[in-house]
Amino acid sequence: KKGWACPQKYSGKRLHSPSKRILSNLLGDLHFGSHLDPYECPLAYNTIQESRRLGGVAEQVADYKSQYRQETKLIIHLLGDVIQGMLHDPRDGEPLAIQFAAAVHYLTQYIMFQCANYPNVEVYCTSGNHGRNMMRHPERAIQQKFDSIETMIYYSTRTAVLNSGIINCKFFIPKTPYYVVQLFGNKAFGTHGDTVLKPGYPGKSINVASLAQQVAKWNTARNIGGPFQVYICGHIHTGSITSLPGNVTMITNSCLVPPDAYALSIGSPDNTCGQWIFESTENHAVGDARFILVDEADKKPKYNDIIKPFEGL
Repeated sequence: KKGWACPQKYSGKRLHSPSKRILSNLLGDLHFGSHLDPYECPLAYNTIQESRRLGGVAEQVADYKSQYRQETKLIIHLLGDVIQGMLHDPRDGEPLAIQFAAAVHYLTQYIMFQCANYPNVEVYCTSGNHGRNMMRHPERAIQQKFDSIETMIYYSTRTAVLNSGIINCKFFIPKTPYYVVQLFGNKAFGTHGDTVLKPGYPGKSINVASLAQQVAKWNTARNIGGPFQVYICGHIHTGSITSLPGNVTMITNSCLVPPDAYALSIGSPDNTCGQWIFESTENHAVGDARFILVDEADKKPKYNDIIKPFEGL
């Protein structure tokens, strides 16, 4: 335009026909059933807060770049720790049956809501450390990690969604402690982050040098399906996107739950709660990205129209 400072032969990008896209929605460290007591913890966290926070994420995912909706596939990454479990104390959180039921209640609503907004939805699942079977794996789950409470939650959610008549949704629940996702010509490697790939210490650190070494091993390993251009994990309750050597992008997801008693005990009295979404195209493994903040959702009852609170058995 007249008066603009720009090269004479450059007129800006012209509008073009829509291209295929994949929107990845990371959901992890949800810790349903935590039941945090405000007399002990900085913030209350119960059925109202957890449902509103999940509803806030659901709304932003559903509204993301709606002008490209028909060209976009949604991939939901369930990264583990969907329940609080009884990891640090046998009386931690709600009774385990309540945690299980609440998780199925929330995830079923969430996935069905997105199936109404996207033409194709895929759900990839992996188990975390909070959702492990403590009778079998009192310490780290180093063998058959899929033998977990969270796998039961994923299977129950899949049954509830598919039996409701939904036809545009597929679930992937592998027995490996990780999963592989095709993002057009690139591949993503997803795991929780307590085993297999260890990004750092929850609430304390992200070890970039160690991650670069770990990624190099996985990218040169045989029979794994790599190399991978994107690595995704949770566990550390800190959201970040880091460019590692070899043109590899490392994404660590945050959490839905505010600091609990264990977080206070290790000196982590605050965190930035949220969940990542990022877009992939044929030219970009990780293109536009958004970190969805959830703290303010606690004050917005409208989100309970999207995700209804769990009212008990």
